[in-house]
Amino acid sequence: MNGIDKLRKSMSTPTGEFNYFSLAELNKEGRNVEELPFSIRILLENIIRNFNNNSFNKTHLNNILAWNSKKEHGEIPYLPARVLMQDFTGVPSVVDIASIRSEVARRNKNPRLINPQVSVDLIIDHSVQVDFSELTTPMNVMWIWNINAIMRDTPFLSGQNHRLKTLMFFLRAWAFATR
Repeated sequence: MNGIDKLRKSMSTPTGEFNYFSLAELNKEGRNVEELPFSIRILLENIIRNFNNNSFNKTHLNNILAWNSKKEHGEIPYLPARVLMQDFTGVPSVVDIASIRSEVARRNKNPRLINPQVSVDLIIDHSVQVDFSELTTPMNVMWIWNINAIMRDTPFLSGQNHRLKTLMFFLRAWAFATR
């Protein structure tokens, strides 16, 4: 099989012309894709989607198509479409990227070229205990307090959100009241 050209198909819809890769074409070559476990099919789709004859090449495609649970296999690359990180692991990653960008800037290069290779969603998760239970609207007071604390404690993250092309921050807050 020469690359993935035979797998590329197109279809016309009311919203326009779309290209896709047909796994059914592999069946015509004697490859029974439906017999592969679902997780292996995900890896197959990833290789086809990222195929570039370099880091995702024919050898990788053949390795995954010849998959057998009883055999040892060669390398199979994987490039996710998106990475989801929590604040515990995500914040150090953002600090690492910022330090690399600082070094690039010190060398008079463009630091905006340093971005994660894939999209990353960073979830900042805050739990809040109500400290103002005697007030008539403790939840309102706590939400204001929490937003102020987030803005005070994460200016670095707020600033990075506008600079990294493939990194998105989400603030998720949980509140609970005590009596």
